[in-house]
Amino acid sequence: MLDTLHQELRLIAEHRASARGDLRVELLRVESRWAGLAAWLGEDTGQRRARDAWTNRALALAREASYPDMVAVARRRQSESAAQDHDAQRAVAFAEGGMRVRGTSAQTRAGCARQAALGYALAGDAAACERSLDTAYSLLEDGDSPAPPWAGEFRVTRAGTAAAEARCWLILAPAKAISLYARGWPASPS
Repeated sequence: MLDTLHQELRLIAEHRASARGDLRVELLRVESRWAGLAAWLGEDTGQRRARDAWTNRALALAREASYPDMVAVARRRQSESAAQDHDAQRAVAFAEGGMRVRGTSAQTRAGCARQAALGYALAGDAAACERSLDTAYSLLEDGDSPAPPWAGEFRVTRAGTAAAEARCWLILAPAKAISLYARGWPASPS
């Protein structure tokens, strides 16, 4: 699939190079989402350098296209990568940077807030983690907010945010995480 994806990205870039005006901007936006998909597949296949390169490409294209939601999504992806490397400071900085992008949807900001909470948990800052989770939950109150770019029908949800909250507490205070995980799981049969 990666070979096909890279071929399509080359094709989009070729057409974008000769396009002008609104068509060029729309092709930049499409290319940034496809680059985001390439980053995700790079992560999924264990190709960390490719993941980072494609995330940076998605960010650059989104900036050029003035595409705030995709800029924020790329920042969130950078935060996810930093968190995997146990780099709490960078994880927080990237996620908070995504939340500060002007013109983003509540859904996109909720995803960034959730990721910032994880960064704060990695840093051992329970209060900041809780504030970020509260922000994520409050942003989810906007039911009309469009899903983040390239998410399709997948939205940032309360259930997903509760799972992220449990993950944070698994890092900060594992005993507290148990009740959060158990909340979403059916009781054992008798």
